[in-house]
Amino acid sequence: AGFLQATVAFGLAREELRDEFSQYLTEMVSLQKAAQ
Repeated sequence: AGFLQATVAFGLAREELRDEFSQYLTEMVSLQKAAQ
């Protein structure tokens, strides 16, 4: 899990990636919750 956590932290720390990546993560979490 550490590798994935580091990847997410990296994506959110990069200004040029932050907005798009944050939106993607939010969508993925919403889809995961809806599937339960």
